[in-house]
Amino acid sequence: MVSGVDCEMIEGTGLGDGDGRITLWVDETGAIRKYVQESTIDPPKLADLPGIPKERAEMMRTEAKYRSTTTFVFEPEFDVELAPEETSFTPPAG
Repeated sequence: MVSGVDCEMIEGTGLGDGDGRITLWVDETGAIRKYVQESTIDPPKLADLPGIPKERAEMMRTEAKYRSTTTFVFEPEFDVELAPEETSFTPPAG
């Protein structure tokens, strides 16, 4: 149960080096009510990724692995009237 709504829990693995886990709670409408992702972060393996500043990469090479958990809880609203300005999009110039 998530926020008072009955849900089916779905679990999966296999992110990155295979130690990651994702768990979803899905209600009877098919809406995702909760998302939890657990994974191990190994900074030395990430140090050489593009965009990592050299100074930061050197620090990352000495850092230990750690576990990370990300959680999102959603409370979807259905059949809600939206004003046109709430859904309009103007792409950036350029």
